[in-house]
Amino acid sequence: LDRPYESILLSKAKTTITRAGCAGTLVLDPHAVGYFRLQYDAASFQALARQVNSLPETARLQFLNDSAALVNAKHMDLRAYWNLLKQMGHEPRHAVWQAMLARMMKWDEMMRNSALRPQLRSQLIALILPKMTQLGWQGKEGESVETLQLRASLMSALAELEEPMAVALARQKFQAYLLDRSSLEASNLDFVFNTVGKYATPEEYANLLSLMQQAGSSEERNRFASALAQADDPQLATRTLQLALSNELSPDLASIFVPAVANHLHAEQAWQFATEQREALLKNLDGIGKSRFFPRLVSRSDRPELAEKMLAFVAQHFSADALVEAKRVAERVHIQARQSQHQVRQLEHILRQPSS
Repeated sequence: LDRPYESILLSKAKTTITRAGCAGTLVLDPHAVGYFRLQYDAASFQALARQVNSLPETARLQFLNDSAALVNAKHMDLRAYWNLLKQMGHEPRHAVWQAMLARMMKWDEMMRNSALRPQLRSQLIALILPKMTQLGWQGKEGESVETLQLRASLMSALAELEEPMAVALARQKFQAYLLDRSSLEASNLDFVFNTVGKYATPEEYANLLSLMQQAGSSEERNRFASALAQADDPQLATRTLQLALSNELSPDLASIFVPAVANHLHAEQAWQFATEQREALLKNLDGIGKSRFFPRLVSRSDRPELAEKMLAFVAQHFSADALVEAKRVAERVHIQARQSQHQVRQLEHILRQPSS
């Protein structure tokens, strides 16, 4: 930092430090070396938010992550974090954008049943697009690895939000890839395949399946399998679930296929399939794998009813050891549900009254 700083050893559970004053805004732990969360008072937070783009990368990233954790813990109003993100639309570093995008995608997921989701998506797209325009949609010769990664992350987020240009570009690149495997840059592999997998037509799905079957390495096979598992179309999701029972997938990949489908819009569909095909799905798993299989189906959910259904099923069909993992996951789902309900209310208030 190009400003005075002071190091202090905290040796007690609670310490008060008083100084005569300082020039500028106080930044605590600017190099992010402490194992703790930082909560500023409202005035200090707002002062830092106004100049966030002039802080070092480590301080910006810590400021974002700490603020997100405080929002989750209900120690900070979500609007403060929302306004912070709006200050950072031209952030240059990929690591910081990853933290920003993770929060935006989580909000989008939380709002999946809200009538205001389209409005949220419109505002998130408006926040991302200026940086996307600055970088350009196509790579340029001599760009750094970080720039390539950042562009791919931004395009993936825009595609997840159903931004038309991003979805169209992924499909265009996928068609080119089918004709020439060397046409797709390594940095864009996940963006293209995951986007095409999510919005796949039956023909696109068939092409992805063929690519998975012809894959020359486990890395390639896993990438195409992941794309298939993301299909929004319930009929295609059914086809994906059936693959878990086929000989086309290795046992280790088959064991994560059904949870992957469950975590992409089709929790009830995947749960019904898994319970009906329990013996076939578990036959190649070891004891730990069997204990964790059904909890994994709901682990990312924010629906308490799914957690309770899972607990009852595990209690009925598995040993007491398996119930330990089931209870742990169920508690996490309940926590996620409370966080989601609380933040959805705040997001809807922001979207209804953006300037309040």
